[in-house]
Formats: sequence, structure tokens, C-alpha cells
Amino acid sequence: ATHPPSPPPTTTTTYNSRQHCCVCLQAQALAFLCFVCCIAMVLSGFKTLVQKIPGGQNVQVFTAVVGICGLCAVPVFTKNDKRGHDLFSQEKPEAFVANQEKLVKEFNAKKRSIEEAQAQSQAQASQAQVQSQAQAQEK
Repeated sequence: ATHPPSPPPTTTTTYNSRQHCCVCLQAQALAFLCFVCCIAMVLSGFKTLVQKIPGGQNVQVFTAVVGICGLCAVPVFTKNDKRGHDLFSQEKPEAFVANQEKLVKEFNAKKRSIEEAQAQSQAQASQAQVQSQAQAQEK
């Protein structure tokens, strides 16, 4: 499937969804082919390794299955003791929670200082208003 040559850069081009789709399909096919080749290489190496196990084919298959299950179980038994760092943990990590608490404390402190400043300015304004009313009454 040959595509027509692209127009010179000075002209306005429109989006060609068919051409884009073709490029995407080619990229996906190439990625799948690479994946299949990698799997084939790994499996061929695994097959030669399993064939070196002494015993019949049943012993070799059993040993391979137990080995694969053991490799899959390694992350479960070598888990991190920190909260949120387990393989299937749904908790937030400790560092994240500590940072979040720190940010909340800083926000609350800033909010409190702003509220205090506003209260002081309102108090000063009300004092100035009372003084101006008192001066107006004296006259």
C-alpha cells in the first residue's frame, strides 16, 4: 500500500484519517511481531533449560510449573513493611501521607494568620470609626 507523496509545506493539509489508521495498524503489527519474537526466544531458552532436568517429561513439566509458580510468588513473600508499599496495597504510602499532613498544617497556619490579620484590621477600622464619631460628637 503506497501512499501519495505529501504536499509541499507551504500548502494547507487536511487530516487524513485513513492514512493515520494505516500507520497505527502498521505500528501495532510491528509491536505485536516484536512481542511474539521475544516470547519465542524466551520460551526456546526455557525449553532447553527444562529439557536438562533429569527424569521423564512429567518430572520436567512438574518442575517447570513449580518453578514458575515460585517465581510468581516471590513478590508476595518479599513485601515491604512500610504502609502503602505492598504489592496489592490500597493504602497511601507513609511519605505521601506525611507530606499531605504537613501541607494541611501549613495551609491552616496561613489561613489562621490571614484571619487574624483581617480581624485586627477590622478592629482598627472600628476603633477609628468610634474615635471619629466621638470627635464629631465633641464638636
